Amino acid sequence: MVNSTEKSKQQLRSYYRQARRSLSNSEQQQAEAKLLEQLLSSGTLDNQRHIAVYLSQDGEISCQALINWCWHNKVHTYLPVLNPHKAGYLLFLPYTKETKMKNNQYQILEPVFDPQSAIDLDALSLMLMPLVAFDLAGNRLGMGGGFYDRTLSQKLAKNSPSTRPFPLLCGVAHDCQQAQRIETQSWDVPVDKIITPSTVINNAL
Repeated sequence: MVNSTEKSKQQLRSYYRQARRSLSNSEQQQAEAKLLEQLLSSGTLDNQRHIAVYLSQDGEISCQALINWCWHNKVHTYLPVLNPHKAGYLLFLPYTKETKMKNNQYQILEPVFDPQSAIDLDALSLMLMPLVAFDLAGNRLGMGGGFYDRTLSQKLAKNSPSTRPFPLLCGVAHDCQQAQRIETQSWDVPVDKIITPSTVINNAL
């Protein structure tokens, strides 16, 4: 466990990315299954019909068990796609077993771009976001590209402090990605929850 006040964020990212990459295939599979269990037992999936997920890479905790559960239960799933018309921003496109996929510029699989099928953020009920590190106060450390923060910031700015924004934002990570403290910046969009295979942290927004 590392304190972000003691190391630069670049060093923190390197440390926790290595921690998650060091997990064995068996540990990754167990974490994937337990993540779904936590999402179900915590009520996070209750009455959710439109869920944004991601395809794991670089040791991130996998959403595949959740995706399979959604498909089986007729819950609509969506994947982030780099917005070709607005650099640094994301769009969310439907993801099914038949979705045509391609590698983006970061070699991450995403649906083939179709602007007509992109869902509005207001129509999403839940968004799962991958993390590099988190702390018990519910702070998160991302990869540093700011894609989620940029995409969500304009929407969140329209909500008053007394209005809980939609979709429900949930950061997910391995337990080994817990830091002692994460320093946040003014542009960091807070999440409602952080969920790991063994922990649920509810944020007070």
